[in-house]
Amino acid sequence: MTAVSQQEIDAQAGDLLANVPDGDGLTQIQRVLMQFALDISASSLDIDAAQQRHDEAVSLGVTPDQLSEVVTLLASIGVHTFFEGARMIDLASPGSAERGAFDPERQEIWDRHVGDRRYWIPMKEEIPGFLEALLWTSPDSFTAFITFVGVPFKSRHVDTLSKELISMAADASVSHRYLPGMRMHLRTSVLMGANRTMILEALAIGAASSSHIGVH
Repeated sequence: MTAVSQQEIDAQAGDLLANVPDGDGLTQIQRVLMQFALDISASSLDIDAAQQRHDEAVSLGVTPDQLSEVVTLLASIGVHTFFEGARMIDLASPGSAERGAFDPERQEIWDRHVGDRRYWIPMKEEIPGFLEALLWTSPDSFTAFITFVGVPFKSRHVDTLSKELISMAADASVSHRYLPGMRMHLRTSVLMGANRTMILEALAIGAASSSHIGVH
C-alpha cells in the first residue's frame, strides 16, 4: 500500500468543499491552539515547537483549561488504532460472518452509548463497522473509548467547531494522515458552519506540521 500523499489530502478536501462558500479565516487563537495541538500530538511530539506555541497562546490570553482541553482532544488520536485494529481482529474472528444480534449485555451497552444518536452517523459512514467490531471484541474497550473521546466535549472551554477543525488538521497532519478521520471532521465542521477559507487554513497548518520528532 502506498503512503498517503498531500496531493491526495488536497484532492479529497477539494471534493468535499465543492459547494462550501468562502468566508473569514481562522482567528489567531484558533491557529495557535491548532499548532500547539499538532506539535504536542503523540504522532509528532515536537516538544520545543509545542513550548513555543504554548507560550504564544498564553500571551494571547488562552487559559490553562483551554490548553488542557486541547491536549485531551489530541490524546484521543490514539483511538485510530482502535478504528483499524478492532475491525481487522473482528473480521478474522471465527464465526464473525455468521454472527447475529448482540447478546443482551452488549445490546444494553450499545443502546446506552450509541443507539440511534445522530452524533455517531459521520463515524459510521467514514469508518463503517468500527463501533460494532469494538463492542464485539471488547465491551470494556468500547465503553472506555466512548468515555474518553467524550471528555474534551464536556468541559467546553474551547468551542466545538474549533475542536472539530483541530481534529481535522491533526488527521491531515504530516505525521498522521488518517483520511477517514479527516473527512469525518471536515464534513462535521461544514455542518457546524465552517467555511472554505478556515478549513483550507486548517489543512495548510496540517500540511506544514512537524514529522515525528520524539522525546529524549
